Amino acid sequence: MKTKAQLIEEILSIKEVDTKSNLMKLSLAKLESLLSELEDELVQTPSEDLVTKQATPQVDMQALMEQMKRELMPALLEQARKEVEAERPKAEKSTVQKNIVKREEIDRFEQIPVMNITNGTLVYASRKTGAEWIFTDYGDIEYMEFQELLTMRSSQRRFFDEPFLLVMDDRVVEHLGLTKMYQNIKNPEQIDVIFKMNQPEFEEIVDKSPKGIKHLIVSRAKKLYDSGELDSVKKLNFINSRFQTDIGQRG
Repeated sequence: MKTKAQLIEEILSIKEVDTKSNLMKLSLAKLESLLSELEDELVQTPSEDLVTKQATPQVDMQALMEQMKRELMPALLEQARKEVEAERPKAEKSTVQKNIVKREEIDRFEQIPVMNITNGTLVYASRKTGAEWIFTDYGDIEYMEFQELLTMRSSQRRFFDEPFLLVMDDRVVEHLGLTKMYQNIKNPEQIDVIFKMNQPEFEEIVDKSPKGIKHLIVSRAKKLYDSGELDSVKKLNFINSRFQTDIGQRG
């Protein structure tokens, strides 16, 4: 014997005669009678009811597809995101590998040119071998073994940081980790442009320059004065006042 719920499901599958809640209020006998009447009608009008019956699954299928689309779309998007994330490290790794340039090896005995950029005489004494290099004036260039420059970096780094010496080989500059510091002072002549500025600009640039650049400015000022290329009394007085030098004041 069928239950009320079963009878109601069958009735509604044939025809929506009423709401499910209202049908539940009917007696079991009444529901059986209603179902029988609907089945008789179904037999009497096969073509119309058949179309309705066939159409219902189509509508339901369309609704089901829409529901599946709504439910699956977030999952599909998440899966796509994961695939993109999974590929990204590979792409980044590939890019990094392409960008890596093997640093050129330098023979430790190779002679490397270095230039004195101090105001006058500079002496470097190796703490490893005891050997000395003497630079008598600004712009003097001497040659030192690459291994000695490595020793200088570890034991007397001030020669690079001030700087007192300027390494004239780009490969060595990179090996010693001086590229960033040298980007503005690799060519001492680049400093000359500031001496052509008006006085307020000149003073501002000098005051705001890093310590190493200031030292280079002083050294370059002396070199330019000695060669007759710098004759601005105001600029020389400013430098002498700021750095306790006496450029242009002797004799």
